[in-house]
Formats: sequence, C-alpha cells, structure tokens
Amino acid sequence: MTPEQLEDLVLSSKNDSDIRRAFAGMPEADRVKLSTTAQKLFSQLNRGKSNASASEALKRAVGKKDTKGWGFWNRPETKRAALAIYACGPLSAATKQDYYTSTDERDAILSDRKPEWLGDWVDHELEKEWTHLEFSTIRAWVKSGACAKPTVDGYYQQFAAHMMSTGFYSRHGETVPPISRQLLAEPDLLDDIEGLFRVETNAFNTNSWFQKGASDEWETWTDALLKLSEGGHYSRDKLLDHAVTGLRADIKQNQLSGYAKFFKAMKPTKDEMIARQGAIIDLLCHKVGLVQKFAVDTLAKIEASDAFDTGPALRELPAVFAAPAKGTAISALKLLEKMLKRSANQGAPDATALEAVVEALPHENGDVQAKAMALLADHAAALDDPLWDRVEDASGFIAATHQRSFADLLAKSGRASDAPEPAPTDTHNYEPLSEDLLANRVLFEEDRIEPIATLDELIDAAFHAVEVVDGPDEIERIIDAISRMADQRPADFEERVAPMLHRLYDQSSGFGQNGLMSVGIGVGDAVRAFVYSWASRTLRGPVKGHLKYYSKENTFVPVIGHLHAMAQRVVQGIAKQPLSTPTHRGGWIDPLVWVERLKDRAHEAGALGSIDLHRSLVRLAPDNRADALQSLADMPGDLGRVARFALGGEDHPAKDDAKHYAAWLCAARSCDPARDWSEDFVAMRVEDTQAGGVRPARFEWRTSHTKESYQDMRWKNANLSYEISAAESDETTAKGGKSFFSLGRNLLGKATEPEWKSIPTIAANGRVER
Repeated sequence: MTPEQLEDLVLSSKNDSDIRRAFAGMPEADRVKLSTTAQKLFSQLNRGKSNASASEALKRAVGKKDTKGWGFWNRPETKRAALAIYACGPLSAATKQDYYTSTDERDAILSDRKPEWLGDWVDHELEKEWTHLEFSTIRAWVKSGACAKPTVDGYYQQFAAHMMSTGFYSRHGETVPPISRQLLAEPDLLDDIEGLFRVETNAFNTNSWFQKGASDEWETWTDALLKLSEGGHYSRDKLLDHAVTGLRADIKQNQLSGYAKFFKAMKPTKDEMIARQGAIIDLLCHKVGLVQKFAVDTLAKIEASDAFDTGPALRELPAVFAAPAKGTAISALKLLEKMLKRSANQGAPDATALEAVVEALPHENGDVQAKAMALLADHAAALDDPLWDRVEDASGFIAATHQRSFADLLAKSGRASDAPEPAPTDTHNYEPLSEDLLANRVLFEEDRIEPIATLDELIDAAFHAVEVVDGPDEIERIIDAISRMADQRPADFEERVAPMLHRLYDQSSGFGQNGLMSVGIGVGDAVRAFVYSWASRTLRGPVKGHLKYYSKENTFVPVIGHLHAMAQRVVQGIAKQPLSTPTHRGGWIDPLVWVERLKDRAHEAGALGSIDLHRSLVRLAPDNRADALQSLADMPGDLGRVARFALGGEDHPAKDDAKHYAAWLCAARSCDPARDWSEDFVAMRVEDTQAGGVRPARFEWRTSHTKESYQDMRWKNANLSYEISAAESDETTAKGGKSFFSLGRNLLGKATEPEWKSIPTIAANGRVER
C-alpha cells in the first residue's frame, strides 16, 4: 500500500472495516512505512486545518462544513485515520490522545497486528480513568501471547467486574459462567485473586444493581472464594491474610467494609484470629471507623486466650478514642473492662489498661465519658498520683451532664482538687444572656480592627487577597481603604497593580483557591469587581447573569448594591470614609466612631438613601450608645433625627418620612432588634409585611425523615423544613383580624411597598424557595 492509497482509503471508504481489511496480514516493515502518512492525515482532519503540502482531496475533506456541529474529531474520515494509526503507527502515536473511533475495529486491528508494544499500550489504557478496552479482549491477547498479563490496578478492576458480570450491563450483552467455574477453567487467573484485596475494585461491594439480570447460578466473589477454599483450590490462610491486609489500605469505605464482611464470612477460628492478631492490632490506628470497629470486635473474641498479645493491644487501643464514633469507643472500653477484670483477678488491675481508659475521658460523646468514669471509679484504688493528674486534666472536656459524676470520681483520689464546680445537670432549657439584647457588651479592645494606613499597605493587602482571603475582617479593611484612598494614584500606580488586574480575572488558574481570583458569583464576585474597578479606574459590575442566583436568596443583595455604588464613586477618584466599616471584629461599629463619621456627612445630599448608611445602622454595637446620643444632640435635619432614633433618642418617624423608609426601618431595628414597630410606622403608609421589616422575623423549623427505596435497598433521607415569616403583631385578633398597623394604613390612604434591596434586615430573611 502506498501513502496515496492510504489517504484515499481514509478519505473515501464507506466502512471502518475497510481499514482493518486493507491492513490484514501486512508485514510490520510495510506498516512502518505508512506511519507518518497516517499521523499527518489524522492531525489535519482532527484539527480541521490542512497543511500547505496537503493534496487537493485532503484539502476538500478538511474544508467540508461540519453540519452536525460536533467538531472535526467526530467525522468518519477522522475516525478512520485514527484506526490507521493503530494499524501502522508507533506506541507514541497510539497513546498520544483518546481517539474517538470504533473500539471493535481498533481491537481487531491490534489483534491482527500484534505490535511489540501492545502490552505497554494495554497498561496505558488501563491506567486511564475510563477505557473501552474490555477484559475479554485483554484475556484473548494474553492467551495468544500477544502481550503479557498486565499488573496495573486497572487490570484487577476489569478482572473483578468481568468475572462477576451478569451480562445486563455488558456492551455486547454476553453472560459469563459463575466465578468459581471460570477460575477453575483457567487456573492462572487464581494468581490474580490477591490483587482484589490490594486494588480498589467492585469485587466485594454489596450494591444490589450488580445482580441485575443474574442467573440462578450467579456468584458473588465472596461465594466463589469460599467455594474455592472449601474445595481446596485456594489457600484458606491466604484468603484470611488477604482480607486483613486489605483492611490496611487507604481506599473507599465501602471497599473496606467488603473486606471486613468477607473475613467474617470465612468464619475464622480463634486460632486463626490469634495467628493474625498483630496485623489486627495495627488496624486500631486506621483512620476509618469501621476498620477500627472490626479490629476491636475481633480482639474481643480472643482477649480471654492466653495467647492474647496484651501489651501491643493496650498501646494501640487509645487511638480508638481519638475518633468520634461512639459505638467503637464503647466497644473498646468494654474490651478494656474485660482486661481489667482479668488482671484484677490475677492480682491487680493492669496499670496500662487504666491509662488507656483515661484516654477516653476527653471523647466528644458523653456516654463514652460516663463509661470511662465508671471503669475508673471501679478501680480508683489502683490509680496512682500521676494517673489522677491525667484524670484531673480532662476536666475541661467533660460534658455538663456528667460533671457531678466527674467530681465524685475525683473525690475518690482523697486529695484536694482544683477542678471547677460542676455545672447544673438540668441544661435542656436555654435562655438568652439577657432579656434586653442591647444590654450585652460586645466591644473589646483585643477585637479592634486596625484600618489600613497607607497606599502601599493597601496594594500589598489587595495583592494578598487576590490569592488568599484571610477572613471577612480583612476584606472590610480593604474595602474601607479603597474608599478612603480613591484619590491616591501616584505615577507608578498602574504599573504596580497591573499583575493584580491580570490575576483577578485569570481564568486559566482554575478554581478551588481561597482568593478573590477564584470566586464565582454573588458577593465574592462583587468584591472582586470593586477591587478591579479601583485598580483599573474602569467600572466593572458583577458578571452578567450572576445576580439572578440571588433573586430568591436575598441576603447579599444589599451588599452587592453597596459595593457597586461605591465603585461608581471610586472610579471617579472621590475619596470618602464609609459609614458601614466595622471598628471591631464581628462586624460591630462603635457608636462613638460612627457619630464622628456621620457628622462629616451631615450636609451631604442623598445620605439617607445610601445603603452605606442602612448597613451602618444595623451594625451599631450596644456599647457607648448613651454617650454617642448625647454628642448628636445638635445634629440638624432628617439625618440627625434618624441617628438619634437609632441610638434610643426621642425622635420618631412621621408621615413625611416615608420617602426615607429604609433608613428609618434600619434605625428601628438598631434601636430595638426584637420589637414590633408597626404602631410607630403607621403614619408612613408603607405596606411592609416582610420578615425583618417593621415586624421582626419569626423562624420555625421541623425535622423529619423520608423513607426511600430502590430495588431491595432501603434508606432514610433526613429533611429540614423551615419557614421565615414576620412575627404577628400584638394587635392582631385571635381569628384572622387585621393588625392595628393594617387598619391605620388603610384609613390613611393607599400604601406603598418598601424596596427590600436597600434594607439589609429584610434581605437577610429573604426566603429561599425550594
């Protein structure tokens, strides 16, 4: 075959099988001569662009319109060119990429050719996440001598799945005999059983869908291996060793569960368990809870034996108490209880066993703590001073309901204790710290947020945040500094921020990092757009369409609007101290600082309508309000009235204040967050029925379980349903009557609705429809 004939074959054939027939029986030397042609054909067809030296026929083929819109890779000519690469190309070309072509024709071509690199290519295919290379094909090549049996993980995954196939999910619908029969028919496959306990496969999964379409004689791998062992065809000792060794692997939990179930299905004798107790003791340190439980339960079955390895077991048992599982920890304490009883009967409780029990005291589950305390109390006389010290050190971990028992335990030491007085055991009634929410102090010196002082510091902080955001307080500092330093733009500014501008929207960096450059939608994208607008002095809003995700989840909409409004000012180089910048961690603003900021804005037009003011009002801390109110006594205008109202002053909203409803409402929520303000706001004639508006939000939630099933599998889904609504007004009648607020509103005339997007308290309680 000449290169021209190969090109004509690829471009003009009607069937993929023409490629296979054309190469059938061709000597390897002749194939190699066509390799370059095949690779060039595929390259040009796959990318949809011909070389200058291409033939006219190839140029026409490449230039044909892609009518289906799937891409050039899906054209028949491209798929035939891929088959030609398998027929005459080298390993480097065969493994270069995932070719979209007929796998049946590909496998038939490779079966006929039997290239010396076939084994390497098989390994390459099996190491991919997905492959269409089937076990039956690999097996045929191995048996014919075309390649050696693979040893990569993918081979054992194929081996496990193929041998237990029912044919229901098979591409060709073929059924296979029971596993044990297949293995006995081809004994060299028995050597591959070890890999099932080393590689993550589906061999020991229990999902019912594996049995779909199964015949009456179908076997699981467990069935087959038990039958082979009982018949003397495979060593029982090997299988037990394989199962224990497999449990040490770092693989999925359901796979590990399969190994544990297989070991139990073998019904090992006590002697067989003793022979493997060293490996089982090592499993106590496994990071997966079910493996630890398997180890504890197995050791409990051999604990009474004289051959039980007490020392190593006691060294490793405390590792169980570092895990959160209650059941496993209780089982471990029961095992320790047996060991303590046996050692006490022989003279004295084992000191190492008591040390292990002490390790259970800090466990997060109260029942585990109670069991440990009971064991220590039973053997209190055997505890020496160092061990009592360790018991006392655990006092900070003991649950409130067990503090009395812990105090009783410490009393058995016969010495004075510095442990705290036990808390009351009746802890199920939770009460607020104070009936008056504003009576609680929240401002502490150690929580004060230090503002960014210089432009250099701001640029450094912004660069860092692009890659890593250290927390919300750092973002607040950056937003505040950008607003205050919007007019600072030295000659080298653009050069200094250019790399940051590139990183902010560098899509090649991917996602998953904890920085501004990785955020997708919502408030994170709004912060990124704000920083970009400052650095580039070009207004950039949120990514188009992203705000639609917040049409039902409204919490962050005011924040997004606030950032965009500030960005419009920042790009103009207008510097201003934001009112809503927190002074302390937790988002709190010291009212004394807030008042000083507010005085600078006293004569500013539009201040009452700004989201900056609204956000600052609901962030005012309870501290220092009286002093702040006093300093506002002489502030003129509506801004002064709103500010004094927020801090608990005598000013109240009137009819004409409806135009600034959002500001007055935020001030009301700041003045008394839990109060129903309906009566005070009647004169404004605003139709406010939203949660967190004129009436505080009310939250109701319920938990339930829904039973689900699929075939023979049954499970329960946990459900949480909740409702957020406005609390009922005190004036609402017992049976559907209208509140005083509603009646007054109707008497005074037509009402308007508030714009929730500028009111943080309403937005925060916006319902999420499911």
